[in-house]
Amino acid sequence: MHQTAEDDRQKVSYHAVARYVQRILLIDLTQEFTTEKAKAQAFAEAAGITVADIRSLIWTKGMAAASALGLETFGNRDFSARIAQPEGVVVTVYLPRPRPFGRLRILSETELKHRTSRIARREKARLATRQSLEEVEQ
Repeated sequence: MHQTAEDDRQKVSYHAVARYVQRILLIDLTQEFTTEKAKAQAFAEAAGITVADIRSLIWTKGMAAASALGLETFGNRDFSARIAQPEGVVVTVYLPRPRPFGRLRILSETELKHRTSRIARREKARLATRQSLEEVEQ
């Protein structure tokens, strides 16, 4: 079973909660705050959800895996995040980077076998061509 934000509240900082509301939900407050906790609670209230709910939106299975693997950044389609290591705490959230090229496609087992065999056939054909050219040159 994977870990959730409720299991360990320290995995998503208050700063990350405030940045998520500000940058992803596009809600901005102009007032000054004394602490990050007060700021996060005000942003969450302005968004109409709780801090725990925002932490749950940030702390996904992918984020938990990235934190456990020791990655310093993690991104998905909705947002990107900076993870402080070795603690594995999400410290800030920002807009995802635009990807100029096609997205990564996850292949099924069958598709992977077909692609692997196609690559092997092509390599075998290239090798046969090289050998025939070497025979002609001799």
